Amino acid sequence: MSGLENNDLQKSSKLNSDSRDVAAGGFDRKGAADRFLLGSGIEIGGLQRPLMVGKNAQVKYVDRMPVSELRRHYPELASVPLVEVDIIDDGERLAAIKDLSQDFVIANHFIEHCQNPILAFTNMLRVLKNGGVIYLAIPDKRFTFDRHRPDTPIDHLVKDYEQGPEWSKSEHYVEWARYVNHLREEVDILARAQQLMRMDYSIHFHVWSQASMWQFFWMLGRMMPEKFEIEVCLKYQEEVIWIMRKFNSFLPDINKLPRLAEPALYSSDSINDRVFLPSENSAFLLNNGQQTVIIKGWALDKLSNSLAGGVIVELDGKEYRAQYGIEREDVAIAFSLPACRNAGFECEILEAGIMPGEHVLRLKVLTNDQKSYYVSRELSLKSNGVLQQIFSISD
Repeated sequence: MSGLENNDLQKSSKLNSDSRDVAAGGFDRKGAADRFLLGSGIEIGGLQRPLMVGKNAQVKYVDRMPVSELRRHYPELASVPLVEVDIIDDGERLAAIKDLSQDFVIANHFIEHCQNPILAFTNMLRVLKNGGVIYLAIPDKRFTFDRHRPDTPIDHLVKDYEQGPEWSKSEHYVEWARYVNHLREEVDILARAQQLMRMDYSIHFHVWSQASMWQFFWMLGRMMPEKFEIEVCLKYQEEVIWIMRKFNSFLPDINKLPRLAEPALYSSDSINDRVFLPSENSAFLLNNGQQTVIIKGWALDKLSNSLAGGVIVELDGKEYRAQYGIEREDVAIAFSLPACRNAGFECEILEAGIMPGEHVLRLKVLTNDQKSYYVSRELSLKSNGVLQQIFSISD
């Protein structure tokens, strides 16, 4: 789903001059794309201004029509070069895109064209791998031809999602005719609205200011079955760029999942910030009775060559959930997997004390889809005044 008024066309050259236009701190829309868009993904509704991405990103373009039909539908684009469409699909539903298949989804100046924005965002999350990124650029209505329109209320968006958007469709076209086309007579407003509805023209169905965007994403964070974190909110010219990363925040009961025979791909790099090499049999300055043990490392889903779905550290048979998703650019470089830059984990174990004697440490690494898991080799720990580790590197 996509579509542009002439005002949008006037913006395109300005937006694509981002190699020269730099936002605060030297971070512009292309800089954000280079930093966060890695691996293979899709862009919805690229039309005449697909996002410029870096060398580590491969993009397929999604639109609801092939280029020939897009030109007929939007005559204002007749003389403008359009990106070739790779996947014909409704951008709100992404029915042709498999679950957990994309490293990123780009939707620049798209979600305001969605009749059901919550459904669209739900499907963007659905097709993302764990750790994948959504890159949204949304116009701030205060600086566009939508400036006279009211911000779309949250309850309106929820009703569109729960009941379907047909109840409000004609209302949006009337608002467009009145506030964007600047028609004054009711008969002219209704005639223009009906004309656009017959064309199924993709207007801005919903509009936001920066403040109401925050409210929208806060609401999405509460209602989405899959969790995401906002990594960047960048006000850039007349738009706001949002970068969200999907993380499986809630881990399933790992012991109810099938265990894979393949070895895990992992490394435990340090205990209590003491870094060691695989060849070491190092004595850590961890006295008996020390209250906290912090284990750091990284893990990947070996079968899918992607980020894991989570990491659980097991010490002496007791499980502790690790924080997963910490940046480890060295891992991405070592395995030539740019999209796996956030493969790091950290686990803080708060215990009454590490008692003298033998201890066993191992990792349980969830697959990206959280439907199965790997188990690492056991790491033998000895505590005799200090804690010693016999280190096992990734399988």
